[in-house]
Amino acid sequence: MKLLLLLLALQQQPHVIYVHGKAVEDGGRRPSTRFGVYEYDAILDAFRREGFAVTSEQRPRDADPVVYAHRVAAEVRGLLRAGVAPSRITVVGASKGAVITMLASSELQQPEVRYVILGDCNDAVFKRFDIRLSGRVLSIYEESDDFGKTCKPFFERAGKLTESREIALHLGIAHAFLYTPRAEWMKPTIDWIRKK
Repeated sequence: MKLLLLLLALQQQPHVIYVHGKAVEDGGRRPSTRFGVYEYDAILDAFRREGFAVTSEQRPRDADPVVYAHRVAAEVRGLLRAGVAPSRITVVGASKGAVITMLASSELQQPEVRYVILGDCNDAVFKRFDIRLSGRVLSIYEESDDFGKTCKPFFERAGKLTESREIALHLGIAHAFLYTPRAEWMKPTIDWIRKK
């Protein structure tokens, strides 16, 4: 009986798959770059404090985004097989992790799975990968960031895109906006995860 209750609780709990940026590949769990310290564990802890079931795989240096997109997609499929409703699954990708998240979304074509893309929609990604977003996608980018701008071209080329929203931040801190669990991107992300 306890196992059944635990399984039911896990099925009801929102699941977050966090896909980190390249800085963590290059410098470990708390790397320092020109944008400051990437607080990988602090971001995971911030999601856990919200009551979410959180998973995140630390990738090795120069990880192939296509390979890791397949791994993320496989994790989503595993949750679906375990009885987790697709609307309770959110993949949050930051920087290079946003590219991996977009590729996973393209592979899955699940209309109710949720995605949050943080700071890596750009022309180079658009040209290199045939990304066809699906599901419910929130894009958050910082206006002063050279790495990621609007995801509108990706939305226009989407597959089974059920819903999309975009938020432009004006913090003046470039790519550093996604390095820490800042309220400016965390709050809309949490709202997106919990949205009915």
